[in-house]
Amino acid sequence: MKVVEVTRTDDLIDLAPVWNKALASAGSDNIHSTFEWLSAWWKYFGEDKQLLVILIKEDDRLLGIAPLMIESVPRIKGLLPHRTIRFLGEGPSDYADFIINEDRDQVIALILDHLQKRSNQWDEIDLAEIREDSPNTDILKREAAKRGFHPKTIHGVNCCYLPLNQDWESYFSSLGKRHKTNINRVIRKAEREAGGIEFTRKHPPEDLNSLLDKIVEIHRQRSQVKGRASLFETREAFVREVVSSFAEQGQTDLLTLQIGGKVAAYILAFDYHNVVYVWNVAFDPDYTPFAPGVLAFRFLIEDCMKNGYKELDFMRGEEPYKEEWTKLTRRNYRITMTNPAFRSRALKTLLRLGEL
Repeated sequence: MKVVEVTRTDDLIDLAPVWNKALASAGSDNIHSTFEWLSAWWKYFGEDKQLLVILIKEDDRLLGIAPLMIESVPRIKGLLPHRTIRFLGEGPSDYADFIINEDRDQVIALILDHLQKRSNQWDEIDLAEIREDSPNTDILKREAAKRGFHPKTIHGVNCCYLPLNQDWESYFSSLGKRHKTNINRVIRKAEREAGGIEFTRKHPPEDLNSLLDKIVEIHRQRSQVKGRASLFETREAFVREVVSSFAEQGQTDLLTLQIGGKVAAYILAFDYHNVVYVWNVAFDPDYTPFAPGVLAFRFLIEDCMKNGYKELDFMRGEEPYKEEWTKLTRRNYRITMTNPAFRSRALKTLLRLGEL
């Protein structure tokens, strides 16, 4: 086996034909580890970071990918940077992991050996949003400990998910009484007072740009009501690119809920390998009395069940509304490691003492 390091954007782009093929059999497959997602992330958020994608190959076969980058943050009066290795996709990504489809133990060992050889270029490894069902976690911690990296596991957020291998009627009857009553009430209210409800899922690609204009505005209005900045303030260009890229493959799953003919709520999701990943949701505050967010999920879940999807992944975050639809959760974890080299130990000690 040999290690190949990718540090140039052009070389990252060259991996497009093989990346998703490796991911599909990796056991850690998810929408946020795809080439489309991570290459777009690098394009929009990688400017002040150093690319560090590690490939493990045997002959012409790609056995594993470590999708990493190095982020440097000045600490001592701007002179001494603290250099942290992180996953590509940090921030917008709900899940992250190594992509390994053969010889998992040996591949992870080679990745860590390579990082150990580059120990003069980093101080800490901070790998966030690893799902609890990752096949890599135990091996990673064991191999890191062997190399004196002192791995620590930090509990992250829970991610709700709903298996869809059931019929809608049985599932709906299993929901809480108050939740069901509210759904039926607002449906009647919308039909009586606002001209009825319609939903559209899987919009044609040519309609997505204008629809994105609308959902950006809805999200900004909703964020203003909540007293916080909209995610589109800093991520709009990124979102438009990934929506367009996945739409070309039929994987952009944008549901809009119309009340009285106007878009009242949306669910921006991605349809990937028979799982629907819900990434962003918002509703127009003017339609609050009709609970449009609740209705959007009601129609999405029913439609997914009728069309044979395997799972609806609500993704990162423990918002109470998710628990109205499912009690099942998976936890994300963060694994941190420390460079045993002197510079890094000294820097960490100074940080702990509050001197930086």
